[in-house]
Amino acid sequence: MAAILNVTVPAAGTYVGPTYQVRLPSGVNPVMGAQATFTYGSGGTTVNAYLQTSFDGGQTWCDVISFTQFALASARIVTNVVQAAVAPAAATDGTLAAASANALFGGWWRVKYVVVGAYAATTLRIDAFTNVGIVPAGAGALG
Repeated sequence: MAAILNVTVPAAGTYVGPTYQVRLPSGVNPVMGAQATFTYGSGGTTVNAYLQTSFDGGQTWCDVISFTQFALASARIVTNVVQAAVAPAAATDGTLAAASANALFGGWWRVKYVVVGAYAATTLRIDAFTNVGIVPAGAGALG
């Protein structure tokens, strides 16, 4: 498990978390599970979180999971990402419909999140569980 995002929800705006890369051992079909944990304190309107992947070394990003829109209650959501043999998908960046996913699996990963309203004492954490290695970008990873 890797906590790929663990933040106190900031002021309204659009943010991106740290960038990660995967290490793919030969012959492995990559699978990743993601768990979003939103711990509500007070205030705010909504927080949208997108798990994203990149196929070009982080130059452009594609939404893989759009977690259910978080609002005024704590929530925990778990989703799986499996590399599909043939699954064409439109590349979106922060616009994938809430509570949906694409079968995309690139070498680079990050979380993009959009905060509306002023939250206090509220946190957002995204954990990744995978059968391949996931490391901070540039730490000897592939992709």
